[in-house]
Amino acid sequence: MSGSQHGQYRIHWQGELLVVKYIGAWNEVAVRNLHREARALWQQHGGARWGMLSDLREWEGATPEALVNRPGYRGGQLV
Repeated sequence: MSGSQHGQYRIHWQGELLVVKYIGAWNEVAVRNLHREARALWQQHGGARWGMLSDLREWEGATPEALVNRPGYRGGQLV
C-alpha cells in the first residue's frame, strides 16, 4: 500500500452511535485510515454498548483493492 488517500470520511460519536460519512471515490489508503481512526474511537468508548451508522449518500465507490483487502479481511474472507 503506497500513495495518497483518495476519498474522504467524517467520523464522530453521537451518543452511543458512531456516525461515519463516506465521501468520494475510495482507495485502499482511505479504508485503512478510516479503520485506524474508527478503532481508536471504539477503544476510547470502552466496553459500553454502541452502534454504527454509515452515511453513503456521497460515496462514489471504491477500487477493487479497497473492497477486498480491507482491514480484518484476507482474500475476501473475514479473519
